[in-house]
Amino acid sequence: MPIRDRALRAGAGLLLCSVLAAARGQGERSRTEDDRGRAEQMKTQIREVLASQPAAEALASQPAASDDSAIRSEYEALLKTQAPALVRIKYVQQTQGARGDYEGENEIVGVMIEPTGLVMCSNTRFGGSRGRFRSGRSIPTKIKVLVGEDTEGLEARFVARDTELDLAWVQIKEPGDRRFACVDLSAAEEPVLGQRVLTLGLMGKYFGEAVLVSEGRLAGHTHKPRDLYIFRGSLDTDAGLPVFTAAGRLVGFATLQRPEADEVSGDMSGMTTRGYGLILPAATMAKATARAKEVQATEESEEEEPTTKP
Repeated sequence: MPIRDRALRAGAGLLLCSVLAAARGQGERSRTEDDRGRAEQMKTQIREVLASQPAAEALASQPAASDDSAIRSEYEALLKTQAPALVRIKYVQQTQGARGDYEGENEIVGVMIEPTGLVMCSNTRFGGSRGRFRSGRSIPTKIKVLVGEDTEGLEARFVARDTELDLAWVQIKEPGDRRFACVDLSAAEEPVLGQRVLTLGLMGKYFGEAVLVSEGRLAGHTHKPRDLYIFRGSLDTDAGLPVFTAAGRLVGFATLQRPEADEVSGDMSGMTTRGYGLILPAATMAKATARAKEVQATEESEEEEPTTKP
């Protein structure tokens, strides 16, 4: 029970005891009509105290001003320390399929994970797919990373993709001496069931690409098809973006998990989130990133949709 709630209950109990003791004392000292009237007044006070208990409990269940202040501080700190690592990735997706070839411009949100310009994003958002959802050869070209308020973008190359973890990596080609704000994978914490978590997202250009903080709780943990945590709540983020503790420590990344055709077997219920989302632990991401850095993107590997399988 919250400390505030316990305090209100204790205070009401003490008041009740005081009134009862006073009523007994008055009854023993005097039998006059006047004293009996005072006793009746005290009984009325007792009934008022008892009637006020539900109201006190309802009041105690509301967030205190200090709680609001603490939440505001958490949000402000996250925006200050982690939001600069969010970037936009612009690219032209070339797709070759049975119905012909086509290309189109896309823009997605990614996160800088190394100060030298390594960016990670969702493989699905980056034009990749898995299993029954594969509709042809898809190649990201003319890639640019937009950092901060930059509208031109820095040229980048495709590094690798992991179709099973739903991850993709791109590297800024010429970072020079520049060091970018990034999310540090090495400073992550292990997720904990029941933990309150926060994440960041970018709104559209119409809203000035404002950064949005949202939150939820880790409500479940599964080891199939791999180590994943399930969150519920108002956590509103896109796949491939980081998830933090209330103190701003990285715990993982939001992900999409889509089965192969033989894993679905006509039952599509396993694909729906039903109000919850999935988080890959940061340790899994760090290992995948280490493998991805060993992969050199080439036209041949792109054609085969390379994966650094876990």
